Amino acid sequence: SVLESIQKGQLLQCSAPSMTHHCVLLTAALLTACVHLSVAGIFAQRLRCTFQTFVYEHEHIRVQRCEFAPQSWWQMSHHCKDLPENRPSPIRMELSLCQSESVQLKPIELGGGWSENRKFVVWNNGHSIQADAVDGADLTVTGGHLKGTYSCIQFHFHWGSRANMEKGIGSEHRLVDAAGKEVPTPLEVHIVCKRRELSVKQAVSTPDAIAVLGGFIQPMKPADNETLADYAISELLANITGLLIPMKRGPHSGRQLRDEDAPTVQLQLRDLLPDNLQRFVNYDGAFTTPGCNPVAQWHLFTDMMKIRKELLLQFTTVFFDRAKTHPMVNNFRPVMSRHGREIRCSFGSS
Repeated sequence: SVLESIQKGQLLQCSAPSMTHHCVLLTAALLTACVHLSVAGIFAQRLRCTFQTFVYEHEHIRVQRCEFAPQSWWQMSHHCKDLPENRPSPIRMELSLCQSESVQLKPIELGGGWSENRKFVVWNNGHSIQADAVDGADLTVTGGHLKGTYSCIQFHFHWGSRANMEKGIGSEHRLVDAAGKEVPTPLEVHIVCKRRELSVKQAVSTPDAIAVLGGFIQPMKPADNETLADYAISELLANITGLLIPMKRGPHSGRQLRDEDAPTVQLQLRDLLPDNLQRFVNYDGAFTTPGCNPVAQWHLFTDMMKIRKELLLQFTTVFFDRAKTHPMVNNFRPVMSRHGREIRCSFGSS
């Protein structure tokens, strides 16, 4: 390069003492030009990024310029760094660390239409299967460690590959029982709610203005009876062909989905949480995808939900990309550091 040639003295032969001053000036000018060219090159490269997006650890083949794997998500948002002030999520939920006395957790209360059939728009957002409430204003939640009333706006899932799900791997949070044994959790559902009086834009930048209710899902055994979760998820995935590839537009593009843009489903949101809502774990956390906003109060229910194994594996049939070359599997962020945060439980550690 020109810069290397200057450093080696190949471009400027300054043997005569009388030429030294001119050579220094010319060298400085050339160095400045090289810096400007380098900056211009970087800027031009960034201009070629029509958008930035994130990918998961297991999508190595997809990682290109403008696509960031988990260890590089901080380049999209500084909140994605594994630092105490970012209260990163997900974490290992070790029940032996439960603190049930330092903070009094109120019972979780679901108000409004949780047990009524409600309409949801279902779509592949390129990172998960997501269902947006057409009108979730009265799908309210209070209690736990929440201050005020929250309205639920959407839910989505995280899961593993077929091989990982067979081994019980797929959820974002890892649940470790009081004996220190990790509980197999191949699928995790996140029901996302916001403080009722705030807009979504306000909530995602306000501490603790987002509440996420999380549930863990395991495969049913042959002798198990059909469950409400199985019924709800089978309804959700009934039109799986409409979910195979990401939609070109949606809430991320600033345009709300219309009914004709994506499949819709009628279901009872209550069916996506376990029967027992009084056993849960709470901690101060963040979004598990960029920008990793540190604004979430996580409430994760420790009783398992069960669905048929074939329904569980159906999640692995959709794709990250519209070309159908990259199956959507292992869409979970690696576990982050707890940084000494309290794990608050509605029950004791025993």
